[in-house]
Amino acid sequence: MKKESYHHGNLYDTLIEKSIEIIEMQGPEFINLRDLSLSVGVSRTAPYRHFKSKAHLLTAVAARGFSMLETACSDVPQGDPAERLIELCNGYLHFALANPGLYGVMFAPERYHNPVQEELRSASDKAFLKLELVLMELPGVKPAELNAGAVWAMVHGLAIIINQNLVQVIGQGRPDSAAIPSSALKKDVKLLINHALEVLAVGLASPSL
Repeated sequence: MKKESYHHGNLYDTLIEKSIEIIEMQGPEFINLRDLSLSVGVSRTAPYRHFKSKAHLLTAVAARGFSMLETACSDVPQGDPAERLIELCNGYLHFALANPGLYGVMFAPERYHNPVQEELRSASDKAFLKLELVLMELPGVKPAELNAGAVWAMVHGLAIIINQNLVQVIGQGRPDSAAIPSSALKKDVKLLINHALEVLAVGLASPSL
């Protein structure tokens, strides 16, 4: 039987990083603990010292994704709260669009069917706290936690629409509709994002909210 070719100093992180690479190139369905062991040069049983199953590994991958998302949302300059919110949402969307496979794993329903690992819960809470802190700076009567849910629903929806190329579906079959003109089929994604975020920021800054 082939032995480990070397002693791996940080196998836990290496397996997560390799998994993210595979997910982005091929998809999570191609993740296999034994194949991963070969790709990083360790024995077939070595990954099981850190992850008892593929599901366990993907939960750790999702947690890493939320940590990366937190970092992406951290560099928000000081200034007007509404502008800060737009910058934060742009950071969120940039991460989601740059890492579509990982983003999909982070929000896959199966990640949450079983008791959520503490690492995943903690990482996701820290990422969303960034949003709540910015929202606390905005005027309005609604609590930041409630507004955060509305903001997340919008930016998450935008991420899914763009990652799944659903922008081009809008208006299909109704190209001459006054409500959905044919130009909708050629929407500039950046324009779509910026307009949506501006509408969101204006709405949240309204005293009526």
